[in-house]
This record gives sequence, C-alpha cells and structure tokens, in this order.
Amino acid sequence: MESTPARGQIWEENNMNERTIHRKADSEVENRKGAETALPAAADGAGLPSEVGALTAEINVYKAQAGACIVEIGRRLLRAKELLPHGEWAAWLAEKVEFSERTAQNFMRVAKGYENPQPVADLGLSKALLLLQVPENERAEFVANSHEVDGEEKQVAEMSKRELEQVIRERDEARKAAEAARADAETWKNTADAKEISLQNAKKKVRESETAAKSAELALAEARKLSTQAETAHEKEYANLAAQYAELEGKLKAAEEAAKAEPIQAEVVPDEETLEKIRAEVLAEQAAAVEAAEKRAADAAERLEKAKNPTALRVSLWFADVQDLAVKLDHSLAELHNQQPETAYKFRDAIAGFYDSCAAKMKGK
Repeated sequence: MESTPARGQIWEENNMNERTIHRKADSEVENRKGAETALPAAADGAGLPSEVGALTAEINVYKAQAGACIVEIGRRLLRAKELLPHGEWAAWLAEKVEFSERTAQNFMRVAKGYENPQPVADLGLSKALLLLQVPENERAEFVANSHEVDGEEKQVAEMSKRELEQVIRERDEARKAAEAARADAETWKNTADAKEISLQNAKKKVRESETAAKSAELALAEARKLSTQAETAHEKEYANLAAQYAELEGKLKAAEEAAKAEPIQAEVVPDEETLEKIRAEVLAEQAAAVEAAEKRAADAAERLEKAKNPTALRVSLWFADVQDLAVKLDHSLAELHNQQPETAYKFRDAIAGFYDSCAAKMKGK
C-alpha cells in the first residue's frame, strides 16, 4: 500500500528535475543563439551558412550540461533506490527511466565518486567511470594535465575511451614499478645492513681468536719456562738427596767400623738390631724425600706435556666456542619457532643433519 505514494513522489521529482535542467539548457542555447544571430550572416570558407555558429553554441551548452547531468542523475537514482520498496527497483528502472541495472549502477558510482562534477563536466559517463580509478585527491590535477598517448600529448577531454584506459593503466603500472623499486631498495638496504653487521661480528670473532691465540702462546711460553725451572729444581733436589744419602751411608759405615775397631763399654755399644733400626729410619726418610721429589717432577712433566701441544690447546679453545655457539643457536631457534614454526622446523632438520654428519666423522676418526 505504501509503494504507490513513494513511486509517485520519485516520478514527480524526476519530472520536475528534468524540466528544470531542460529549461536551463534551453535558456543557455537561446542566449548563445542571440549572440550568434546578432552578427552579420555570412558563409564560411566551405560555403557553410552562419547557422553553424549557432549549432556550435548549442553543442557547447549541452556539453557543459552533460557532466552535471550525469552526476545529478546518479544522485537521484541513489535517492530513488532508498525510497522504493524492496523488489521494485529493477522494474522501476526498466519501466520509468529505461535504464538497465548496470547503467544505473554506473550513474550512481559517478555520483558517489564526484561531489564536485566540474572536473568531469565535458567527459561523459564512460570517462567519468574510468577516472574513478584515479584517487579523488589527484583526479582534478590528472584531468587538467596533458598526458602522452602514442607519442602525442593529449588532455583527458581529447582522448578516446581506449586512450584514457591506456593512460590510467600506464600510470598505475609506473606507480607499481616505482613502489616495487622502493621496496627492492629497502630490501637491499636491509640486506646490506645485515651483511655489515655480520662482517663486523666476524671481524670481532677474528680479533677475539687472535687475542686468544696470543694468550695461548704466552701461556705456552710460561709453561715451558716453569717446566724448565721444575726440571732444574728436580735435578738439584735429586742431587742434594743423593749427596745426603751418600753422606748418611758414609757416616753409617764409619760408625760401624769405629764400633768394631774401638773398645767400647758393653752398655753403650749398639747391637745389630739397633743399627738395623737406625738404618731403616734413615732409608725411610730418604725414600719419602725421593718420592716427594719424583711427584713434583711428574706434575711438572704433565704441565710441560700439555704446554708442548698447541694443537690440543687450540682444539680445546675452538670446542669451547662451538659449545657457546650451540647454546646461542638453540636460543635463536626457540625465538624463530615462536614467530615462524615451519621455518624453525626446517632449520632444526638441517642442523640435526649437520650434527649427525659431524658425529659420524668424529666416530670415523
């Protein structure tokens, strides 16, 4: 029941708007006709009557009205669609304004895209639709500027629909290429920065390795010096112990001979058991001293042996570095797993394969 008043309202509005537009257009045409007919009638070089001037004026007037009419038609179609009951839109278009839904959609798109119809006043519906691909804040400048089409500079109003499509497409492609170039430049910059950081880290590692090697060389020299000192001290200590042992042996023999040669009171002459006990005590003291000296010599020899093998020392240092790197690698993999699990799994498989290969080589050797 409510659909009839709505349709009547829409049709009445459309009729009034059409009459208003036509009155304005006719007024403009009459004004231009008056200006043209005020001039003396004459024929142009081709023999055409002066009426051509009037026709030219009329054409320009209607052209000026065309762009505004496109936008106004679109606005009224939008309003009509809001007012019509559901399901009556397509029938109303076909019966009352003789538009297909696609044509109506095009008019409405133009109305939504152009609050100010001035930039497309002379372009027509097809070009107005194409220009919707240009951002609104750039559209007026795009229409006002000239563009190269097949080697010739043209403005939008002078272009065919195909030429305008080509210009917009080439513009979009150029922008995409520029954006891709900027993205590539940023990627290369980031890659270069990453490589520079890796290079600096590598240089730092080299410096640390050189410092460690120098420290190892100094430690080796110090160990050799200590070993030499230990060997010298061992030889001296061994010589002193040997001299003491010889001296004690001499004293013991002298005491035995003196006991045999001199008459001694029975109560002060040591018997064989006492002498044997004294000899055992002396030998025990000497053996303990020799054992302590030999232990010190063995410790010094062990330190010397380690210091004499720089390759083993380097292996130990590198192994410590590998252990440190393994810990850092594990932490980095954990972070990567939180961000990109699939990539982390790929790295883990590759690293596991590397570890297995290293283990196989170590077992083979």
